[in-house]
Amino acid sequence: MCSDSKLSRLCRLVDDCLRPYTESGVVLVTKEREILVTLSQLLRQVKLLTQALDSDSENGPVIGLDCESDCMCLTKIVTHLIVLLTVESQYVKHLTCNVLVAVSEFLAALGSNWGAFIHLLCVCVDLAITVAIQCTSSHLTTEADDHHSGSSSLVLVLKRKLENADWSVAAGVVRVLRDIRKYLKTEDDDVLVELFFDNVNSVLSTVPWNLLQGIHVGPNLVAQKSSGADVLFQRSLFLGNLVQFLCSLAEQSGSMEAASGSVDRHHPIISTIINLVPKLLCSCLDEQADCVNFNKCISQYFRHKLLVLMIRLIFRTCQEFSIPVTWLQLIHKYFEDVLRNPITLKNDQDDCLEGSPFLSSVSDAEVNSLSSRHLQRQAVFLFLRASVLWKKERSLGAL
Repeated sequence: MCSDSKLSRLCRLVDDCLRPYTESGVVLVTKEREILVTLSQLLRQVKLLTQALDSDSENGPVIGLDCESDCMCLTKIVTHLIVLLTVESQYVKHLTCNVLVAVSEFLAALGSNWGAFIHLLCVCVDLAITVAIQCTSSHLTTEADDHHSGSSSLVLVLKRKLENADWSVAAGVVRVLRDIRKYLKTEDDDVLVELFFDNVNSVLSTVPWNLLQGIHVGPNLVAQKSSGADVLFQRSLFLGNLVQFLCSLAEQSGSMEAASGSVDRHHPIISTIINLVPKLLCSCLDEQADCVNFNKCISQYFRHKLLVLMIRLIFRTCQEFSIPVTWLQLIHKYFEDVLRNPITLKNDQDDCLEGSPFLSSVSDAEVNSLSSRHLQRQAVFLFLRASVLWKKERSLGAL
């Protein structure tokens, strides 16, 4: 029996609701409507449990599942929900993510096992990425397998459940982590934030990101269960969610440090993200652009979000001389075309804000122009910021 009766109650609730669909490890998409109804009911019940935590008192013993520990309870909850992320239904995935976020809020309100839950989610991200890489490029299988050699029994349980994972599963869990980060921002709890950052930093540091390089959708994917276009879309979805998440982490870390009074000091996760930036630029811009039928709008989105990430990071790393130099090199490589465009003050619609729904009379070409000018402003700002910091560091070094 689980040591915490409330956790046992949640575990029993999730198990009773989802076991009929997830026990085999393969969920039939034909049961989509039934699963959606069940997930909606489960989400509502988890939220009610969370609301009742403050006023709920124990009314006798609660019969738990055959769990050896609280950790086993959490593993049971997570595995049931993670299996549903493998269903080829965006609606099932969306509701499953919402339930995972609700479970996080329940555990945070409970005051126990929240850190272990975040750790399990991070393990799921790691495993899903590894499985997706294996499916996309078979020659990387051995190295990816070595990454998880000697894993704990709990990780092995999750690994078995994620045998059918793809990029969309990894994207879903990253989305859950991003929503949890939003929740933490409203709670203003430094202990939870620190736990969250530590766990996320651990997975970002251990994922074999080097295996992500050089993966393309090509004829060698004959055995892939999805078409090449689906794989490309799922990979783009994962990268988009990942970049969004990293942007939120960079912003969150600044808030946490300012609150603690240590402005000049940053959490180790910032250094981890900085080291990821060149790989992300390569994966999101170089390799994605090489793929057939790559959407130009996706490219613009990636460029925008990556510039946002780099701008936030450069404000967090003023003391590191190598960062301005690295950023200048990356700007030269990936955004030189934007910087070389002439700067124009032309305004297509003086009466409308960019992105306003009242831009109905603006043509698609003009909208693209607005987007390009916004990218140019970001790139110019980052270039000037990096240049000033580089000049400042050189001047200090000469003294």
